[in-house]
Amino acid sequence: MVASTTATNPERTGNSSSSALSVVTKVLRSAGELPSLEQEWICWQRHPNCDFHFYQTVIESLTSAIRPHIIVAYRDGVPVGMLVGRLDKSSVDLSVGYKRLVGVPARSLTLLHGGWVGEKSAEVAEAFAKSIQQSLEAREADFAYFNHLRTDGELYRIVSQLAQDGSQGAIGLQRNHRGMNLYSTAAEFVKHLGTKERNNQKRRTRKLEEDFGDRAQVKSFGSVIDLDVLIRDVDQIAKKTYQRALGVGFEDNPDTRNRMTTEAGRGWLRGYVLYLDAAPVAFWLGSCYGTTFYSGFTGYDPAYGKYSPGMFLLIKALGEICEQNSDGVLKIADFGLGDAEWKQVIGDLEWADVPVWIFAPSAKGSLLRSIRAASGLLDGAARATLRRLNLVARVKKVWRKSLGGN
Repeated sequence: MVASTTATNPERTGNSSSSALSVVTKVLRSAGELPSLEQEWICWQRHPNCDFHFYQTVIESLTSAIRPHIIVAYRDGVPVGMLVGRLDKSSVDLSVGYKRLVGVPARSLTLLHGGWVGEKSAEVAEAFAKSIQQSLEAREADFAYFNHLRTDGELYRIVSQLAQDGSQGAIGLQRNHRGMNLYSTAAEFVKHLGTKERNNQKRRTRKLEEDFGDRAQVKSFGSVIDLDVLIRDVDQIAKKTYQRALGVGFEDNPDTRNRMTTEAGRGWLRGYVLYLDAAPVAFWLGSCYGTTFYSGFTGYDPAYGKYSPGMFLLIKALGEICEQNSDGVLKIADFGLGDAEWKQVIGDLEWADVPVWIFAPSAKGSLLRSIRAASGLLDGAARATLRRLNLVARVKKVWRKSLGGN
């Protein structure tokens, strides 16, 4: 029974394992249970989203979060892996691209990007999938959402098969996920860019120097005392971007401030802003965690588009990150979800991610799945039509200009 998953002894839970598996699972559903796995969690964590202390802060402060949902896998009574998630107030939307037509409120079992830590075996992945199925059968959530699983992992193989075999699953569009190897000096990074992009950056630099001279400045931020200025200036730019018009860009709100305050307090935050005549015109936010720099929000003021300020800033910032990496601790930059043109130009690493939904076996679950399926069909048809007519790049350009007000 699902209720048994909260038992103290994981060997006796039986909630998402069978006699054929040597792995059993236990679900942690309250903040008070989290310290029991602190030692293992900290040893396994690899992504800032799933850092033990950061996760605790998010659960306490995120307005959409209802409670933790951590699936822990045990073998012979010893924890060997964990799937980090939470129960959220969410919705399933009928949409085309970023355009939301209608949404139905729902409770989501959200499995975090980078949330599978510890042992990555098929046996553990199967145990996680069984636990999720039982939670959905018990109506703990209306659906489970895997936030962009890597397609080269066992969890994706098992969960995607579950989505395809049953009548309650949905698999989103595969997206390229890009990054780059980091260097220990800015000179090495610039050399990596290749002749064409080096020349482009020289042209951008020359144009900014001609028109602004020393009134063109790149400033970096990272400490808690810098936060008010950083957030104020980034939000000033973000208000003018097409991402803000779509409701997916940076926004100064309590959730954002809580997250950035935690990142700055733990020394992870990296913020870069380009100023022209003291006016903020481009920004890039990210965080350094373990051996990786994780890219966050980016944006620029479209009124300064002729200077390519966003690309100029990205290359300057990456050069600074490399220059500060003389000890070689940082190995790669992860450019995050989505496949923007700048990621293709700069990146030298690539893998694939896919979002996956599993819906509860209920009337509401069936309704939500139908909405998700309709949304996928509409979005796919629109994209296919644009590709067939070779209009993708042109539509994106017009769309971004109109939304950005330029």
